[in-house]
Amino acid sequence: MAVSKNPRCISLWERYLTWLKKSISKADPNYLKNEFEKATRIVGNHFKAGFVFREYLSLEKDVIKKYLMYKKAMISPLE
Repeated sequence: MAVSKNPRCISLWERYLTWLKKSISKADPNYLKNEFEKATRIVGNHFKAGFVFREYLSLEKDVIKKYLMYKKAMISPLE
């Protein structure tokens, strides 16, 4: 998998997560959330990580988790 070879590449994460959301989101939503969590840990501080946060926030239903994601996103210099 390309993301494992180059984990800091925002465009690869964007393509990978978009593909996962289209193909796996209904079959295994926990896997999708875990991958978004992994992406925020690896590239969450990059200024172009806004896509990751926006998409992850759209999936999350738990208010406390959303709050924590917003808090992390506010610390990161997002575009």
